[in-house]
Amino acid sequence: MIKKERYNLVFQKVTKKLSIKFILLLAISFWLLAVTVSAQKYTRKKQELEEKRKELQQKISETKKVLEETKKKQNASLHTLNTISAQIVTREKVINNIGQQIFELALEIDDSRKQVDILKTDVANLKKEYADNILLAHKSHSSIDKIIFVFNSNSFNQAVKRVKYLQQYNGYRRQQAQLILNTEKSIITAINTMVALKREKMALAGIKEDEKKELEVDKKEENQVLIQLSVKETQLKKEITNNEKAAKNLCRALAQLIAKEIEEARFREEARRKAEEDRIAKLNAKKNISTPKESKKIESNSVIQSPESLKLSNDFVNNKGRLPWPVDNGYISVGFGTHAHATLKGIKTTNNGVNIAVRKGSGARAIFGGTVKAIFSVPGMEKVILINHGEYYSVYANLQNVSVKIGDKIEAKQAIGQVFTNDEEDKSEIHIEIYKQKQMQNPELWLRD
Repeated sequence: MIKKERYNLVFQKVTKKLSIKFILLLAISFWLLAVTVSAQKYTRKKQELEEKRKELQQKISETKKVLEETKKKQNASLHTLNTISAQIVTREKVINNIGQQIFELALEIDDSRKQVDILKTDVANLKKEYADNILLAHKSHSSIDKIIFVFNSNSFNQAVKRVKYLQQYNGYRRQQAQLILNTEKSIITAINTMVALKREKMALAGIKEDEKKELEVDKKEENQVLIQLSVKETQLKKEITNNEKAAKNLCRALAQLIAKEIEEARFREEARRKAEEDRIAKLNAKKNISTPKESKKIESNSVIQSPESLKLSNDFVNNKGRLPWPVDNGYISVGFGTHAHATLKGIKTTNNGVNIAVRKGSGARAIFGGTVKAIFSVPGMEKVILINHGEYYSVYANLQNVSVKIGDKIEAKQAIGQVFTNDEEDKSEIHIEIYKQKQMQNPELWLRD
């Protein structure tokens, strides 16, 4: 009887230690999983930043190509200044992007260092526990035989539990040994990752310094162009006057066209509703049912959309910030809104859309599917195309020629013409505007960054 009690005490003692250590084993396994998830998060963040840097570098590349074309004329122009200024802005974004990448790498390196310290502590604890288990098993097995341990049970159920215990204990020891090996491998991986991250950080720091040097060169070139342009005040004022006149003419023409479109849509909806009312009245007369009073006339300022138009409008809105550019490559040379003139103090210019500089011979394309509503010319703005997208409109100005006609149903990214080139300055720019009914929109908020 005393012998049985001693066996039971040994069984309880070993089982209790096994349970505690098994919980510890699970905790370490979950921690290793958490480390993997954290590493994946850093990887995604780095990929996003790197993709953004490549996009910005591509913009700088496009700016350089446009700048090379403008420099062929050997004389400074406002377009040259805008090109250099745009390049400076983009390069500053690149520097900030690299700074963010370096910051993220520093965080990741710090996390890797912490991981290594924690993993080393875990390995030390695991090895100690493993040694304790081996010693405990040796003591237990030297005092009792496995067969006696099983057959000395109080009941059949207890005997089954003891057999399962022996199996689980052996499995646990194997798992513990494997976890020690896996943790040691994780330490090596974490150290290698930390070394690679430090190298990557150093490489990015070098790229950042190179970009800073290029930025200084750009700023010096910008100052030189500003000095050259300062002596052309009369010419620049004349250019501003002509640009403002062209912009006003375009704005006036668009206001008339869009107002006409809205009015025609109202008349069409009135006719549709009247036809529907007449149809219902005839059906009711046949059935001797009284017909309701006529619906009120649609107000002239009401926004009218057919189901198809409403769907197109919603699709357009849902793509805000993700619409494709109206050209394959280029950069925004003049942004939306009112800006202080680069060289003439006290003078401000207003842009109802955005100007996108491109290489000579570049094609223009639609930013969204819709219907071509108008094609016309404006002095200083060349050929212009107006495309309807439900209650929204997109405008493409400064085109040399067009490849669509009024009434055409077009799709997003479909070619619509070629960008005009000013041979005197070797300047190729497309001007784009976006409207919601008669309300002017900022295209920069709608186009993909």
